[in-house]
Amino acid sequence: MLIDVLGDPALGLQFVRKKRSVTSMADALTRGDRSRLRQWAGGKISIGATNRHSVGAFLADAIHEDFGAPVLWWGVEEEQYLHEIRARTKKVASSKEEERREGQLWFYRAYTESGIKFGVYRFCAHDAPETPGATFQDTLRRVMLNVTGMHVARNFAKCYPLSKSPSAREAAFLALRRARTAAALRRHAVEKQGEALTEERKAQLQVIAIDIRLNQVAIPARFREFFPDGDVAKEVAASSDVDLLGALAKYKKDHPDRIIIAANALVFASLQRRLPDAVKGWELMRDENEMAADLAYHLPSHERPLAESPDVQWLIAQNGGSTVLRSDSQSPLYEYQSPLQQKQSPSQGMDVVPPI
Repeated sequence: MLIDVLGDPALGLQFVRKKRSVTSMADALTRGDRSRLRQWAGGKISIGATNRHSVGAFLADAIHEDFGAPVLWWGVEEEQYLHEIRARTKKVASSKEEERREGQLWFYRAYTESGIKFGVYRFCAHDAPETPGATFQDTLRRVMLNVTGMHVARNFAKCYPLSKSPSAREAAFLALRRARTAAALRRHAVEKQGEALTEERKAQLQVIAIDIRLNQVAIPARFREFFPDGDVAKEVAASSDVDLLGALAKYKKDHPDRIIIAANALVFASLQRRLPDAVKGWELMRDENEMAADLAYHLPSHERPLAESPDVQWLIAQNGGSTVLRSDSQSPLYEYQSPLQQKQSPSQGMDVVPPI
């Protein structure tokens, strides 16, 4: 997932600290209390609901200003649902069995129960509105509801892959439907109802488009027992209003989302057999983290190393079977000429990719 400064403000504070002093951040957030700021950033004390939104807004603005591109920022009340899902997703990935089971049970109940506590999540998964609202803000809320439903259905299928009733297969297909619907509604909101949008808001909405697109492709890639390999390629080739490599031009080094987007651009390009684009994505990954020069390195944002994904095997084969991007002229990839060496613009029609 892309960074969520509302859901994980401590991580956001750590990134902003790379460019700003503790004193300036404390003056803006804690009335000059540097100790409190450090405790927030270290996760030693909770920021709390009262301060969370103001801190999140500060972080979103600071990251955009310091690192060239915005982060996820929905600006709708329903965003709270996504924060809850992110917290539960972390539990599912926990090394502690008790926390892991707690997270799995939460998604089971969110997908199946209609009570006060879980009813809204079940509604988002099964019945989120699929038509535009009367206003831009209403349509954006519907985008958020579909994204919430996508995560509920996807995590149910992930936690209970053998379930027949409810069907894990049906949940995976429902998650993909929610992702496609969210993409279409966001596009409608911007193109048909967004006449008054500022450039800042348009940039934020583009990050939302990237996040949706990453998940849209990640779903068939993750559930290959339900989707044939051809379906993954179809999602990559589908028309999209997102150009990953083009978007990356605005992301400065150390932006928290830069390596995630670059990694997925590499996957997209490998699936589309676009070697220059794949190499450029790989170079950007290496520029962000030297360890990422080896696709066997496990990026924290991904469930497994990219080298283990069938979606990048073509690229590895083009690299002589090696998972390492060599910088010398002997590399088989550079016989094709890297787009960075050629100083070419990204290929047209390039889509965006998700955590595989």
